[in-house]
Amino acid sequence: MELPPEGSNIIVDHHNGLDQITLPMNSKGPAQYFVMLFLLFWLGGWAVGFKSAWDQIAEGSGGFFLIFWLGGWSVGGLLVVWMLFQGLRPSKPEKLLLNKPNLGYDSGFQSGKFGRQGRSSKARIQSLIRRRKIYNFDKPEIKTLMLRDQDHPSRLTIDHGKDRIEIGKSLTEVEREWLYRQLKRAYHLNF
Repeated sequence: MELPPEGSNIIVDHHNGLDQITLPMNSKGPAQYFVMLFLLFWLGGWAVGFKSAWDQIAEGSGGFFLIFWLGGWSVGGLLVVWMLFQGLRPSKPEKLLLNKPNLGYDSGFQSGKFGRQGRSSKARIQSLIRRRKIYNFDKPEIKTLMLRDQDHPSRLTIDHGKDRIEIGKSLTEVEREWLYRQLKRAYHLNF
């Protein structure tokens, strides 16, 4: 197996005597930490508002609107706590295990990234609730490996049943092309 492109963070090593390729996730960047800090401050204000409303309701002077408001306020607070959890937990890298004739794939986990990122609202929400998945592709599935360079940026995909799995989402174009060549060579794919 040839070395990854110069300056790449891809790691090629061995796991239980098999070749393993580790694909690190992108770092969050400074803007992500600013968002996390803002959410922490917002949560402090949320706690003050919650306590104030709760005290008024406990005294019997709250009324129906304040009870309704406290319900919505509670949901908002839970969502912020969930976003903080997603954003602060460490990422896990993608891994490919070349256990021929199969190919093991661990999707890893990119900790929550907030912001537009050029995607639809549905795609952003799905990226926040995405879970780590582990696949073991067999030979017919490996033959569906494709570098879709008509997309921009290109996508490296493999079909698994009815699903199309994207590999190396955080890689650069050059790294994705390198990975594609290595997998083609390792599994003797001619296309």
